[in-house]
This record gives sequence, structure tokens and C-alpha cells, in this order.
Amino acid sequence: MMVIRFIAAVLILFGILSSWTSTAAYAQSDNYIYLIYIKGLSVSDIEGKKLPNLKSLADSSTSYSNVSKPQVFPESIYTLFGDENKTYSLPKMLSKNGIDCMFIDGSGEIQKKYCDNNSLDLISGTNDKEVLNQYFSLPPEKDYSFVTIYLDDVNASETSEFRRWSLVDNEMGLLLNYLINSKKIDQTSIFITGDSDKPPLLMFRYNLNFKANYYYCDLLDLGPTICELYGINPPSNMPGNTLYEFFNNSNDPMSIKRIVDLQKQCLLAEEKISLLQKNNNSINADKNKILEEKNNFDQKLLEKENQINVLRIKLKLFKLASLVAFIILLFGYIIEYRILRKKFLMFP
Repeated sequence: MMVIRFIAAVLILFGILSSWTSTAAYAQSDNYIYLIYIKGLSVSDIEGKKLPNLKSLADSSTSYSNVSKPQVFPESIYTLFGDENKTYSLPKMLSKNGIDCMFIDGSGEIQKKYCDNNSLDLISGTNDKEVLNQYFSLPPEKDYSFVTIYLDDVNASETSEFRRWSLVDNEMGLLLNYLINSKKIDQTSIFITGDSDKPPLLMFRYNLNFKANYYYCDLLDLGPTICELYGINPPSNMPGNTLYEFFNNSNDPMSIKRIVDLQKQCLLAEEKISLLQKNNNSINADKNKILEEKNNFDQKLLEKENQINVLRIKLKLFKLASLVAFIILLFGYIIEYRILRKKFLMFP
């Protein structure tokens, strides 16, 4: 009887744990994050331009006036996610916490091996609209919670801003329609940035009043922020800082002003550090130049010493040759003297 009760208790406990696990997994899958890189996009491209989708997102987003300059794609992605030389991998860490990750690459430059090594499923091609349509047509069970998208269908030769970015804006509209039709939009956070010298950073949540503009952030801050959105503690070796202003549902002007002031101070500090590093690099360059000149001088001095040593040897050889010649001449003079004396003197 006791055995039956024990087995029943174990089954009930197993059922409770299974229910809790599935509930936790379901809760994780209901939180969607889209990280969107747009080739060449800068802050000025979405300020007052006739791009309805990008402009509507910008008007409802938390944004930054100054963002750190990223590396060229795909190095910018490798830096954020963690390449082979890093001791962390953002997609791997998310995957270990039950978050499925997808990379949609419209450039065809991301290597499948990199995605396989970092727990990323990959849709790749050279046409942005086609790779997006492949993603939209995935079956419901292929439900990715973290999706990175790279769009590069930009007509750089167009002088009209509208024509230049119209394809990208249309693709953003397709994505928004997909999120609305699939009823994911309410649980979705969207991050939009670019790889220009002055990229924007827009952080968007649907139906939440998050409109605010801050002064400065680093693109590496996206890593810890994404972790926090999923309730994951960022690893200590992950660069960047969590953008807590995105979690604040209040638009209190004093709070925003305080954050902006702190960001300005941080930016000034970073500029001073950068200037000191440049000065240090310049000093090191001068030091290396002096060392190089010293080495050249030492080399020339060594060459001169070698030449002097050669001349010394030649001089010794010349002295030795002179001595030998003198001895030969003296010996010849003595012999000749004796011969002449015998020949010409009557009384030797």
C-alpha cells in the first residue's frame, strides 16, 4: 500500500514539474526579439524622410542621438554575437535557455559554419525580399524567439532618399504585417541599427509609450540588453551595459534628463580615454621610431667598426710586408756589397 502511495506521489510531482517546465518554455517563446541591421543606414536617413514604415517605428521608439561606429558587416555581427576567439556566444547562451535563434541574411555573406557553431539557423540569399518570404512561409512549429535580419537592398546610386531606401522600407512593412497577422506584435521588441559612420539605434515595443531620445550608447550594449529581456543574467565577460531605459515604462522628463546627462558624461569620459589612447599610441610610435633610429645608428656604427678593423688588419699586413721588403733589400745589399768588394778591391 505504501509503495502504491509513493508511486502516486512521484507521478503527481512529475506531472507538476512537467507542467511548470512547459509553462516556462511557453513563456519564453512568447517573448520575441528582432535585431535588424540595415546596410548604410544613418540617423539622418530616418529623420523627416518619406519612409512610412521606418518613420512610424522611429516615432514610437526609444532612440539615441550618438551611437558607437560599428565594424563593417559581417564583422559587426561577429563582434556582437562572439566569434571563435570569444569565450561567450550570445546565440549559444540563448539556445541553452530554450530560445531558438534564426539569422536571415540578405547579403549571402554569413557563413553556415559560423551559424552551426553558434546555434543559429540560417536563411541566406542575395535578395532581401526573397529571404524574408522564406522566413514568413516557415511552418508554425518553427517559431523562433530571437531573429536577426540583415537587409542590404539599398540603391546607393539614387540621390532621392525615398527611392534609395524604398525597398528597405517596404521590407520593414512586410515584417510588421507578418508580426501583426501572426499576432506576435504585442510580445515583440524590435531593434533597428545600421553600419554607417553615424548609425541609428531604435528600440521599439508595440502599444507601449516608449518614445524617448537619449544621448549615447554603444552597439555592444545590445548583448546584455537582449539577455535581460529574456530574463537571463549576462555573463561577466560580455562587453557592454544593459540599456535599462528600455525597460522603464515611464517617460518622466527628470529621469530622462538624468540618464542623458550621465550618458553625456560617459561619452566625454570615453572621448578623453580615446584621446589618451591616441596620445599613448603616438608616444609609442615616436618611441619605436627613436628605437629604430638607434638600431640604425648602432648598425652603421658596427659597420664602421668593422671597416676600421679591416683597415687595421690591412695596416698590419702592410707593415709586415714593408718589414719583409726591408729585410730582403738589406740582404740583397749585403750580398751585392760583398760581390763588388771582391771584384774591385785589390786588398780585400
